[in-house]
Amino acid sequence: MHQLYITVALPKILYGIDIWYTPPHQKPGKKCRSGSVGPLRKLESSQRIATLAITGALRTTPSDALNVHANVLPMDLMLEKACHRAIVRMCTLPESNPVANIVKQYYEEIPLVKHPTNLHNLLTLLYYYDHRFSRCDL
Repeated sequence: MHQLYITVALPKILYGIDIWYTPPHQKPGKKCRSGSVGPLRKLESSQRIATLAITGALRTTPSDALNVHANVLPMDLMLEKACHRAIVRMCTLPESNPVANIVKQYYEEIPLVKHPTNLHNLLTLLYYYDHRFSRCDL
């Protein structure tokens, strides 16, 4: 069941994720999270069904324990990892690729855009995350 979930279900879920998913985040000064909060909740419930089938545990088992025993990442981390991988893949394309020029243009106009696309949002979030973690004193 684990192999079936990893090889069949996850690629179908993660297909085109950089287009339709924005990781939930909390904007400064706001109480509610913004991003794809609703789809994340639905995907978490479907992953719970899959992990119950993988482990054969009781319905009342906590989702965190199911994820650990089924050896799968929590859905929010899995989706964020897939978004990060897609953006890194686009940012490391050679300059001869037409997508590289679009990504470079989007990255340069992030603060100027009034109605950002999902690519703008992902670049902004990942730029923020990368700079937040690069300033840590370890």
